[in-house]
Amino acid sequence: MRFLSIIPLLVSLFLINKINLEKPAIHISKQISSINFDQNYLKVFNFGFASMLSSWLWVQTLLESDIEPYRKKDLNSWMYLRFSSIIALDPKFYEAYLFGGKYLSIIKDDLRGAEIILNKGLNQYPDDFWLNINAGHNYLFEIGEPEKAIPIYKKIQFSSMALKYFPILPSIVSKLEKNRGDPESAFNLLQIAHGHQTNEKFKKYFEEKLYSLKAEMDLNCLNFGKLNCNRIDYKGYPYLEVKKGVFKAKDPWKTFQLSQRAMEKIKNKSAN
Repeated sequence: MRFLSIIPLLVSLFLINKINLEKPAIHISKQISSINFDQNYLKVFNFGFASMLSSWLWVQTLLESDIEPYRKKDLNSWMYLRFSSIIALDPKFYEAYLFGGKYLSIIKDDLRGAEIILNKGLNQYPDDFWLNINAGHNYLFEIGEPEKAIPIYKKIQFSSMALKYFPILPSIVSKLEKNRGDPESAFNLLQIAHGHQTNEKFKKYFEEKLYSLKAEMDLNCLNFGKLNCNRIDYKGYPYLEVKKGVFKAKDPWKTFQLSQRAMEKIKNKSAN
């Protein structure tokens, strides 16, 4: 009888063993679990191994990097703190500025952290093309502060690196000039950019932009009944008067303006 009373218990243990109970996955954010050290402490107590320590921190950061956004403005993103520690140990650590600034800007959404890292990089490498490009991109397309992007972009827009890797950069600067109410400067800049180009594809690109911008300026003048308007388009053809006081260009054209994304960022920044 005692044996029979044990059978239900044995059956229960057998069934429990067969049931696959999956434990719920526990995810701990890297923002919570990461370890960062006081930069001042690292600079003082690195025992002469600052370069080696900065390299070790760099490798660890790459291995542990995540894609979780950090949109607070308190400069407490773990990756920002890590990059800050690296450049505190080694102010010439170029990759920390280049990749760290871009990663914070685009992947982590830590725009304030990216701004600081990139600006520190420009203090060390003021003429570096890629640091300037990344800093300009962060200001214009991520933060929405075109006035800060303009001088950065202008510094490199006609550099040999820009002509090779980013030939339409002067077009972006021209759009920024037009956006702040100076279409004449924008047109003159496009003309200079066209003159710098030897690639036929990009020469045609700038010619299309010149045609559009000139048509926009001239037709605004003509159709609003202003005086001393230019009646000849960029290609030398007269504007067509479709009815009394209403003019149009011979060829189709598009409004010369910043991308929708950039305009939205600027609008949102202004609203805040």
